[in-house]
Amino acid sequence: MNWNVHAEKLSSSMAALGAKRIAILAFVGTLVFVIVAVSSVFLTRPQYEALYTGLDPQDVNNIGIALNEAQIPFDVSKDGKTVKVAFGKTSKARMLLAEKNLPRSAKAGYELFDNLGSLGLTSFMQEITLVRALEGEITRTVQQLRGVKAARVHIVMPKGRSFRRKTQTPTASVIIRTDASYSFSSAESIRHLVAAAIPGLTVDAVTVMNTDGSLLASGKNRDSAVPRQLMSLELGVSNQIKENIRTTLTPYLGAENFQISVAVRLDTDKRKTTQTIFDPASRVERSVREIKEKGSAENANTSSAVSVDQDIPETKTEAGPSQKNSENKERKEKLINYEVSSKTVTTVGMGYLIKNISIAAVINEAAFKNGAGKALSAEQMKVQRLEIEQLVSSAAGFDVSRGDKLKVTAVKFRTLADPLQPVASAGITEYLFRILPNFINGLVFLGVTGLVVFFGLRPATKALLLVGEQVESKQLERAQTPVSLDRVDEVPKLGNEGAAAQALKNQQAPVNLIEDVVGNVSETPVKRLEQMIEFDEEQAASVLKNWVHEESAA
Repeated sequence: MNWNVHAEKLSSSMAALGAKRIAILAFVGTLVFVIVAVSSVFLTRPQYEALYTGLDPQDVNNIGIALNEAQIPFDVSKDGKTVKVAFGKTSKARMLLAEKNLPRSAKAGYELFDNLGSLGLTSFMQEITLVRALEGEITRTVQQLRGVKAARVHIVMPKGRSFRRKTQTPTASVIIRTDASYSFSSAESIRHLVAAAIPGLTVDAVTVMNTDGSLLASGKNRDSAVPRQLMSLELGVSNQIKENIRTTLTPYLGAENFQISVAVRLDTDKRKTTQTIFDPASRVERSVREIKEKGSAENANTSSAVSVDQDIPETKTEAGPSQKNSENKERKEKLINYEVSSKTVTTVGMGYLIKNISIAAVINEAAFKNGAGKALSAEQMKVQRLEIEQLVSSAAGFDVSRGDKLKVTAVKFRTLADPLQPVASAGITEYLFRILPNFINGLVFLGVTGLVVFFGLRPATKALLLVGEQVESKQLERAQTPVSLDRVDEVPKLGNEGAAAQALKNQQAPVNLIEDVVGNVSETPVKRLEQMIEFDEEQAASVLKNWVHEESAA
């Protein structure tokens, strides 16, 4: 394909159109481009764009009222947390809402001081503004916690008075709205966070509540958090044991062939044990006391006879026989006091002890198969069930002396009559209504493009092609005209460029295609000769032969 020829044809066609037609064609092309570009921009842009997201229902209601009063089109998302306005109205809507201090859910922080002037500002206003700023900053921080969707903080700062005997301390209360991912342990974290942010505030003076009215943490009733902490601890231990059992049985049975339930009872009582240990082997004599005692005694006893004569006065009775007693006494005593070393051990238990564990495992009978993939007999299933019990006991840390219980049962799992299926896609009607605005925009865009092409581009193209066809028809007519050998002398020779150029200028009426090309194109002789050969090789060859014959004859 010779691009030069096509370029020359195009240039000749454009020259034949004239300056006026070329200007009209350029105007039509530019107009088509502008219309298509503007239509694509206006028809493909969204109808609404987001104004604010993550709003409270109260803020959404207030913003809707303000936008409706200002006659600004708006829309609310399905979840009720995003407000959208018409395309291009975002800046205007935000300026309007800022004048009305909307949305109010974003608590103010230290930027409150940006709008305060020092002129006429009392100390009371400064204190109130400081408290509001602290509340706003703490609220922003609390809302960053996982599971906290919204929060509000109230702070009561004591007033400094000189004649008050008892010093008041600041107090604070926090109200939060949570979702499913919230953890109860976060309440204590919030208390410590608020207490650390306010000078003089203690953790016991911070109360945390939920929006449903339940008390999450309070300083006056700290014992109320103990059952909740115990429940959370038991749940964590049971989940850990369950995970251990699941990890053990999954390669053996498959994750879908068993279900495990674990219940744990813990003892979180604090224990303090004091033990004193004596070491008799390390005794040392502290004192020695030795007592020696000797003694002797004699006793003589004379007794008279007992008779009636003793009752007669002044009558002497005869003495009876006498008795003598003697006693010797000797005592030795030795007392040694030893100093024995002792050791006192005091143990304080701050952790927890597992009282007992109850484990229930349900196994699918279909999972009991032999190496060939066939079902097992009752005895074989019993053996495998005992093996599973041993695995579960080892994984859970089973202890019979502690009172732990374990039950493993093999049953046939019931298949769901209506198994869970993926959510059905939207129907064709809903889908059509969803894409209807885009479909209408596309039709309008195609209609505008078709009108522009039919009434603008098509007539201009037709005129351009018509002129090109006329030029080509004239060239074909000239090409079909036979070359007269009588006029060969009028064709310039290669060796005389000046004469050839003069002859071409003197040529008035075109006779054939070669003469027309030579007369219309002002180029070098060699270039003109190449064009002659390209248009008609036979005529060019005959002319060259005549030139050769003339030179040989000369």
